[in-house]
Amino acid sequence: TWSMLLFSFYDSLFGLVAACAQDGQQAMSVATAPLAVCLLCNGFFIPAPKAPDFVKMIFPISPNYYAMQAIVYDLCQSAENPFFKDFFLTYTGFTDEHGLQGVVVVVAEIILLRGLQLVALKFLHNVQK
Repeated sequence: TWSMLLFSFYDSLFGLVAACAQDGQQAMSVATAPLAVCLLCNGFFIPAPKAPDFVKMIFPISPNYYAMQAIVYDLCQSAENPFFKDFFLTYTGFTDEHGLQGVVVVVAEIILLRGLQLVALKFLHNVQK
């Protein structure tokens, strides 16, 4: 489920960027910043408990954070070595408490991005019927 949610989120994000950009080169340049932020704030590269305060506000809206948390937590539960389980869960601060919240947040972001994509297509490029 998380792979499909992430695919839909990034498809919506890149659709919005493409709708706003004048050409492909500009779209790729603009898409780099949100992509980098989402990838870095996945809770593993920058763990939420150790992140600076100005970065912590990104985690609740980062789809990669929820996906990584669900995947790593499930993998740690089935780990044979208790050291790895304790290490990764302590290092990242991942729990199983945010699964439903993550799904709701990502679906809401997908709907918002698709809506903004329609607005951008309507008002930025004079699309005719």
